[in-house]
Amino acid sequence: QRAEGSAGSGLDPVGEARRFVAGHRNYFDALDLRAEALAAELAEQGGAEAWLKSRGTRVRVLPHEVIGGAMRRYDRHNEQLLIDETLDRASRAYQVAVHIAYTALRAEISAVVRGADLSSDTAKVLVRRALAGYGAAALLMPYAAFASAVELRRYDIEALSRQFGTSFEQTAHRLTTLGRTG
Repeated sequence: QRAEGSAGSGLDPVGEARRFVAGHRNYFDALDLRAEALAAELAEQGGAEAWLKSRGTRVRVLPHEVIGGAMRRYDRHNEQLLIDETLDRASRAYQVAVHIAYTALRAEISAVVRGADLSSDTAKVLVRRALAGYGAAALLMPYAAFASAVELRRYDIEALSRQFGTSFEQTAHRLTTLGRTG
């Protein structure tokens, strides 16, 4: 039996999810590799929105109040991804990438969650959400290109943000995921 307050006790699903991600040093090789390949595919098709459109999903930017206060919402009935118009360009791109991560990287995310020793459904949902965010960042800043740019730009987060069209925070967080062996 697990001690109260341990990673698997279920008393703190947020803490459990954080410990899980930290236990992997914020790096998930299979997810990063698949995201890198998918990022190349997105680029070949003209970007994330064009890629989604080729699969029958339209991206629409709508007023905040129309999409119920959410940053992103998927309308399955009309096959459209709704994005909050109040988001800046980098945040819009990130929300589109999160949607792609949840769908196109589902198998890789599910494999990581299945392999985790998580005590509650809430912890699993939180880890899945963290991994979708991780996948989105990997789509926007593919590992090899990003790692090379980091070296070239000498860890200048603002320059990297401009290069990849990401926010300062997204870029800084992606720096924490550069854990590939070698």
